[in-house]
Amino acid sequence: MKNKNYTSEFKVKAVEMLKESQQTIGQVSKELGIGDSTLSKWKQQYEAGTFSSEPAKVSSSSDKEIARLTAELKRKTMEVEILKKATAFFAKESL
Repeated sequence: MKNKNYTSEFKVKAVEMLKESQQTIGQVSKELGIGDSTLSKWKQQYEAGTFSSEPAKVSSSSDKEIARLTAELKRKTMEVEILKKATAFFAKESL
């Protein structure tokens, strides 16, 4: 079985769903498509306050596409800012 990476947000929501729903770990994990032991581990980490603060890992193709587009937008925004500064610089030079 392939290891999946879940975001911290997903983990927290899964644990909160478990706490609020009055369902068993088995029922909630089946509903979310994760293993019982995984949800149990997340619950222990949540209660101990030890969820990692590492950046969320990309877990699906749509998340990968969003990450790619976000990086591209950031790069394009930076390029536009550089061009604005260059334009302002050369406009001053020509006066």
